[in-house]
Amino acid sequence: APIFLHTMEELVCFVPGMLALGAYTDPNGLESERAQRDLKTARALVYTCYEMHAQSQTGMAPETVNFNDRTEDFKVHNRSEYALLRPETVESLYILHKLTGDPIYREFGWHIFQSIERYCKLQSGYGKLKNVDDANSSPENLMESFFLSETLKYLYLLFDPDNELDLLGGIVYNTEAHPLRLLDKVPKPKQPGIKSSLPIEFPYLGSSPQPSDIASFRPLGGGRFNEYKSGDSPYLIFQNLRDQSDELARLRRSFVVDAMKHAWSGYKMFAFGHDELLPVSRKGANPWGGMAVTLVDSLDTLYLMGLKNEFYEGRDWVRDYLDHDNVETVSVFETTIRSLGGL
Repeated sequence: APIFLHTMEELVCFVPGMLALGAYTDPNGLESERAQRDLKTARALVYTCYEMHAQSQTGMAPETVNFNDRTEDFKVHNRSEYALLRPETVESLYILHKLTGDPIYREFGWHIFQSIERYCKLQSGYGKLKNVDDANSSPENLMESFFLSETLKYLYLLFDPDNELDLLGGIVYNTEAHPLRLLDKVPKPKQPGIKSSLPIEFPYLGSSPQPSDIASFRPLGGGRFNEYKSGDSPYLIFQNLRDQSDELARLRRSFVVDAMKHAWSGYKMFAFGHDELLPVSRKGANPWGGMAVTLVDSLDTLYLMGLKNEFYEGRDWVRDYLDHDNVETVSVFETTIRSLGGL
């Protein structure tokens, strides 16, 4: 008999986006039973991923949770209370918003971004959290390259209604969020309106962001959006609401760009040309063989955000100094997704 492990990693939170993309490109059409099943599952699962963040004291998801059959809830898995600023949840939020237009996914993403700013920001960059349920702890001495390549990129795209990246026909993102152009364009399916189960308009649109709001942000707590729990589309989403959401997103977008500037500035000052920045000790480290992984990984994020000066200084460093000949030990997987994807 199969053995079910009632655990889930934050890493699995890419699955809602994957299921939604499958639903929207289903050969039988989005209205088919299979596509609607997968889309409903995607929406329900991304709600769970958001709750993994919202139920912690910092608004950051732990690495792994255990589910309880009796309470239909979860708790932090043993020795998995840390957070590495992983991107998978915001990746799925971006995809689901792009496909459905439901503003709730931007609201979820904004809560997560505010938690990152409030609890993970350091003077020289951003650091992981040792315990997501300790709101008084300081960030630790590690800023992974995927924070710049994936987490901040997907947050930026979530709040950027003006980019022309065609999620359904023109590009595909690799595992490290590097957009690759498709050689054969996929026929773009018709995007239907959202089918709501409640005859009222979406009530959760946030207000214009202020720096003071982020500095004093406290997580909202879990269970606040239970009408999304089963994967339904509960509210009416009219075009004027989408326009309002776009205007608010443009304001939020600028805060994500500032976060990227801050992370890049710390990396440039203390670790330029190294794989990773250690933001507490303010020095570089080379756990991936010394291939300037953060620099290479960040290039397209800088470009998409319009940070052209930063992009050109990174590009020029790659042209003049990047050398793979002296790298002794590499991870084929990480080198492929981070280095080759970035280049």
